[in-house]
Amino acid sequence: MRCCLNSWHLFFHRSKWVPRGDYIASNTDECTATLMYAVNLKQSGTVNFEYYYPDSSIIFEFFVQNDQCQPNADDSRWMKTTEKGWEFHSVELNRGNNVLYWRTTAFSVWSKVSKPVLVRNIAITGVAYTSECFPCKPGTYAAKQGSSFCKLCPANSYSNKGETSCHPCDTDKYSGDVLGEQDMEEWGTSKHRKERGGLFCWPITEDLGFLLLFACLLW
Repeated sequence: MRCCLNSWHLFFHRSKWVPRGDYIASNTDECTATLMYAVNLKQSGTVNFEYYYPDSSIIFEFFVQNDQCQPNADDSRWMKTTEKGWEFHSVELNRGNNVLYWRTTAFSVWSKVSKPVLVRNIAITGVAYTSECFPCKPGTYAAKQGSSFCKLCPANSYSNKGETSCHPCDTDKYSGDVLGEQDMEEWGTSKHRKERGGLFCWPITEDLGFLLLFACLLW
């Protein structure tokens, strides 16, 4: 199994951690349960969380690995039991891929039911909260910076790469797609064009053969 993933993921094994309101509770059976987050940091950061660990009959460990399954050098993975309620824990994270593990293994003592480990308020710094932007392709546009998608230009308009709006064609030109071969003879008429623009405007009176050759060369 690969240790690193490209985005946030939360995994529960068969013996599992269970969400309970504002915290997550570990297993209490005699199995190992692992809670795992995978994240790619754009800069060095930290992971902070609070935990409640009242029962020493459960082994509780927290550790961090990179995408090569190598643990952090200064990783103290064995957690100490809490005596006065919730405890705060913080670990530094390196830039790049980090996989975070919360792992518990319970051992029954004289049929005693173990008290679960509780974890809450997990916070990670160093994460990029804005995704990388790419310019819109010719024939499309985005009115605002940071838009989630690019819109197609309307019929009889065009745009260049990275445009925030489309430009109208001159009155003797048009922009649009032909629906089929049967419509080739009326290339320039609006009823045979899809309702979208393109990369540039075509002269309506242009020779059809030249246009097709030019379009093929561009393609």
